[in-house]
Amino acid sequence: MACHESGDLSQLLLCTTCANYYHGNCLEPPITPSPDVRAGWQCFDCKVCQNCRLPEESNKMLVCNTCDKGYHIFCVKPPVSSIPKSGWKCS
Repeated sequence: MACHESGDLSQLLLCTTCANYYHGNCLEPPITPSPDVRAGWQCFDCKVCQNCRLPEESNKMLVCNTCDKGYHIFCVKPPVSSIPKSGWKCS
């Protein structure tokens, strides 16, 4: 779902796949639009694994707390067995 509200334009994120705009604070969880996040950002519906480039098995997708990019648990090195409850960072 794209955000159709007005507001602070500096807080907008553009999905590089579907070209919809979102306010970072309208997303769940909220995202601060930093340069790391904006670089190649994909919305929840378009997010693919950065390693295999496939969207399948989204329930096994780690999402980085820093850049918001997705990675399958079996595509990261070393692989992890489950999604950590405390969050995860890709670097």
